[in-house]
Amino acid sequence: MIPYGLYGATGEVTPRGVATRNVTRTIFPLFFAFVVLVGATGNAGATMPAVDWHLDASTISADCTAALSRLSARTQSLARERPAGAAVELEDAAADARDALAAELFLFNVASDANVRNASRLCRLRWRDGIAGILADRNLYAIVAAAPAPRDPIDRALSERWKERMERGGATLSGSRRDEYVRLVRERNDLENRFWTNLADDRTTIRAGRRTIAVDDGTDDFLRTERDEDARKAYERAYNRRAAAANVPLLERTIAIRDRLAHLLGFESWADYRLAGNTAGAFAQVQTFLRDAVSAYAQGRPPASMAPWDVERDAVRPPSRTIDDALDSVCSALAVRCGRSAAPVWAPGVRAYAVTDASDGRERGTLYVDVMRRPGKAPFESVPAVVLPRSSHEAAAAIVASWKDANDGAIDGDRVRSFLGDAGRAMAIVLASVPYESLAGVSNEARELDAAVVERLAGETPATRASLRDATIGQIDLAFHSSGSHVDTTRLWAAGVVPAFGQLYDPGTYPQVASLDLMDGWDAMLYARAWSQAIAADVLSEGGEKYRRDVLAPAASQTLTDELRNLLGRDAKPVMP
Repeated sequence: MIPYGLYGATGEVTPRGVATRNVTRTIFPLFFAFVVLVGATGNAGATMPAVDWHLDASTISADCTAALSRLSARTQSLARERPAGAAVELEDAAADARDALAAELFLFNVASDANVRNASRLCRLRWRDGIAGILADRNLYAIVAAAPAPRDPIDRALSERWKERMERGGATLSGSRRDEYVRLVRERNDLENRFWTNLADDRTTIRAGRRTIAVDDGTDDFLRTERDEDARKAYERAYNRRAAAANVPLLERTIAIRDRLAHLLGFESWADYRLAGNTAGAFAQVQTFLRDAVSAYAQGRPPASMAPWDVERDAVRPPSRTIDDALDSVCSALAVRCGRSAAPVWAPGVRAYAVTDASDGRERGTLYVDVMRRPGKAPFESVPAVVLPRSSHEAAAAIVASWKDANDGAIDGDRVRSFLGDAGRAMAIVLASVPYESLAGVSNEARELDAAVVERLAGETPATRASLRDATIGQIDLAFHSSGSHVDTTRLWAAGVVPAFGQLYDPGTYPQVASLDLMDGWDAMLYARAWSQAIAADVLSEGGEKYRRDVLAPAASQTLTDELRNLLGRDAKPVMP
């Protein structure tokens, strides 16, 4: 599930899967959600050395510089030598660099030390900028485009993938337009990094009687359990104002940049660019789906008299579960076993699980679970699936969150569905059977469909109100990214939510910047959350083992559309009330 493209430099959408030549998929929250893949090997037969998770900031910085220098040297050599298998050479160069930086690019999600977290974020920014330059390189593109089509279908898919990514990354632009494109991509990367840092570093508190309460991503918990209405109101408003003075301008400048990037590439809007070639259809089709979804889920609309800070108190809560029980339900549904592992971890309390095939016992990879809050750890409620180190034959993924007021090993009922969805995204990384990293990462659509299917296989379905919220926010997201370069996000947010789900806007607040969604890869793709649930209802009858074989295993070596046709024998159709 992509993290928006394996290397996530320009926000381009990756077809369903990505492969690595000794595969390790990397699903980083580059512009997408939070599933991170760490390191794969770039050379067939090689084994990746154990990853050192305990790095200091100076080591991260030095390692990042060295790996990016090696990557630059290899791409320059490739441009001189012009090999026939240019795509494979390019893939190996990028995968080797990515593997060398497995910990360096991952630790910002989990490090308690602020210096380590900041060094990791800076390395990630430098990585994205470096990949942006490669994707926009006209000489490299000419070599990839001129190379003879490989006979092997997987190699052919890889070649087409690199060609497509470079076309969508500005490589076909000439002169000043290409330079402008690269400059804007790098500015956008910087803005997204600053946005994340502002939220991660925010230390907003409220006073409730004698209590001082930190305001962060535990908002739903507080609003559901707090008895003092004044405290709930203060908390909800403070949450939706966190870092807003800095982040609203960052979001609106980023939207303007995205609009310009789309026009440079010949698209009418960023929404048109992002939706091109997606399974859900083009812009107009997705708009129609979301309009139908808002109507279908209208019964979930809260009473008009209900205050925004009271919506969570009225929400339906699934039963609580343990981490082991939840994972067992996911693994059983996908015909694998998940047993506790002694693999090295980066902090006390992190759990590692060995994933093996239920039929033959073959090792498939490692799943890490790091969901408890630690001092200094970024306070985000959920960082879906993060990828970790992987050998030439095994993948690794991590479910990362920062739950406060939680018992170790237990999942509160409110978090069960989120955890199961993250487990689905992570297992899709581990169970992809492709040989290149660029074929192991997938689009937001595929990523969210995997999450939705696994949630349902494990016995959870979204409440109608949650589906209505997802569809409503999907509409606003498309409005943001199809309204030109000068977007008043506060005005558009209010205008979009009030008719369908008025409690999503409280005047004087800025919910559009209260989460990472619009600045971490979900831009013009938030519709995928509502769409994936509607498609999951159609495909669920086929069962988890067949879904794994026909959809998860091919990853991005095939389009999601083709994978669903193989699964169902027909095109998938959204199913709604």
